[in-house]
Amino acid sequence: MRKIILAIGFAFVMGESSTWAQNEADVIRFSYTQPMGSVRTMGMGGAFGALGADFGSASINPAGMGVYRRGDAGATMGIYSSKTNANSLSDAAINNLGIALVTPSIDPDMPFFTIAYTRATTEQFAGVISTPDMPLTASLLHTFLQSATGTPFSLLDNSTEYPFTASLAWYAYLLDPDGASTDQYVTPFDTQGTVNTNYRIEESGNITDDQFSVGFTLKDIISLGATISKSTITYNSNSIREEIITEAESELASWDYSENLNIDGSGLNIKVGGILHADWLKIGITWHSGTNYTLFDTYWYSINSYWKDGTTNYAPSMTGNYEYRLKTPQRLLLSSAVVIGKNMILSADYEGVDYSTGLLSSSSGWASDGYAFNSENIAVQDSYVRTHQLRIGVEARINKKWRARAGSGYTTSPFSEEAEVQGDARRYSTSLGCEYRMDAKYLGVAWTRSWFERDLYIADPQLQGAPINLANSKGMLVIGGGVRF
Repeated sequence: MRKIILAIGFAFVMGESSTWAQNEADVIRFSYTQPMGSVRTMGMGGAFGALGADFGSASINPAGMGVYRRGDAGATMGIYSSKTNANSLSDAAINNLGIALVTPSIDPDMPFFTIAYTRATTEQFAGVISTPDMPLTASLLHTFLQSATGTPFSLLDNSTEYPFTASLAWYAYLLDPDGASTDQYVTPFDTQGTVNTNYRIEESGNITDDQFSVGFTLKDIISLGATISKSTITYNSNSIREEIITEAESELASWDYSENLNIDGSGLNIKVGGILHADWLKIGITWHSGTNYTLFDTYWYSINSYWKDGTTNYAPSMTGNYEYRLKTPQRLLLSSAVVIGKNMILSADYEGVDYSTGLLSSSSGWASDGYAFNSENIAVQDSYVRTHQLRIGVEARINKKWRARAGSGYTTSPFSEEAEVQGDARRYSTSLGCEYRMDAKYLGVAWTRSWFERDLYIADPQLQGAPINLANSKGMLVIGGGVRF
């Protein structure tokens, strides 16, 4: 049975290889996106696959771009917030901007053709996780000690061996030679005794799509469209694991292990879709390809040791780099909408994603070593399953100038039974919005919130026992507007 380990650091230090940061966690982290398009799509909970004439269509169903009858230029700006247990963080972000150009045609069966560019944020990574002191029955330093045992200290001293773990412990005086031995070590406390451990991780970054879309409608019956996207990932994390020594005879008061990771990369994907217009009923279907990312990791580590006599030792590592590829799963969306005169729209979207089809592979860049990722891809297949997401939305026309919107969503857990995830990984979401329209101008606001749980292991699950339950919520308050021309 396999447990999903959220704590990045633990996954790094369990072994020294060129693939510390590249594992099944990358697949779920960079594959999950949400429809954060315009204030209209966000206000309706992202249930927009059978509708159109909105920038959000480029990300959901590009056939909606073919519903435009005149040009459009607009932008959305908002405040993103996240909360994990008692820790909260807010960040400003531009979620969407774009322009759609509509060209009249002399073909009466296809009177308009739309070309559009949009830039949209599809995921935010800002967040803080902080745990209280937790007594563990073994120290992380014991892992470093086991690695170093049998390794000549000259190789630790010049960082030839274990440059990100045991070598740092050597420089921070957490590993010392055992008497006259050159490859056996002692530690300043019993590493298999109880230590109080706390953990903190801060994340930042986003996934941003630059999208080029085309769309048109044939005979007012069917709309077709396509989007080519360049998705760009920026992800940063900093984690600190601190151990407070409980052994009274030890000269060491505490020590911490800090890990820093930056991931940058980009990849291409396509989206194609259609919408059938049957009077008051609209039916949409969309296929999203997976994104073929080339990712570049930059990572470095450090150890601080704090002694009871006031001495402090700091040992930083060199900077490491690694390049690899990640292919995210494809998506299938089925959508429908009911238009009730000019007064109301009811819409629903279904989205299916099989996260077990995500794939890690080597790249041809200078920072790649040709690693095959066989065990990591097996872990992806074993840990993840297909998810089913349902989004529903409503838009009501209050009067000629005002629109009110609401939406809700539900997503099944992406984890298999073998992953042994104990938290409720299902996602729940809700949204509200309104918009004021005046001739060719419009201005609106939307609020969204989602909830889910995660497991956190800051040590080997056999040592920690039950995971720390992380209750997560993410929200956004946005304002957006534009002009039709």
